[in-house]
Order: sequence, then structure tokens, then C-alpha cells
Amino acid sequence: MKHLFIYLLLFGLSLTTNAQSNYKKGYVITNKNDTIRGFIDFRTDKMNSSLCKFKRSENDYEQKFHPGEINVY
Repeated sequence: MKHLFIYLLLFGLSLTTNAQSNYKKGYVITNKNDTIRGFIDFRTDKMNSSLCKFKRSENDYEQKFHPGEINVY
């Protein structure tokens, strides 16, 4: 019973943690060949190939781009 409580506690804590962001200066080229400069959240190759998180400024809201929505980043 004691182990079950510990496992539930650890599971509950893991749900409330937030991942760290790693924003670096970069740019996005849209499908219309417009260049937008800002900050890109660089992650692993696998995550970056499926999702691009972008901010126009460090304090701006986060935009998410999936493959096919942008040309290059």
C-alpha cells in the first residue's frame, strides 16, 4: 500500500511539470515565401520534424507550425 501511494504521488507530480523551452533566434519562411524573424524552440530532431514552435518576440505568444504549413525554418 505504501508503494502504491508513492507511485501515485510521483505520477501526479509528473503530470504537473512543464517542459523547458529552448528558444533561439531564427526565422520562418512561409509557403508564400515571406520571411518572419523571431525565436524558434529548438528540440530533438524528431520533435522538430513534426512541430515548429515559433515566437515573433521573446514575450509574444507561441505559434505552432506543422509540416506543410511553412516552407522552411
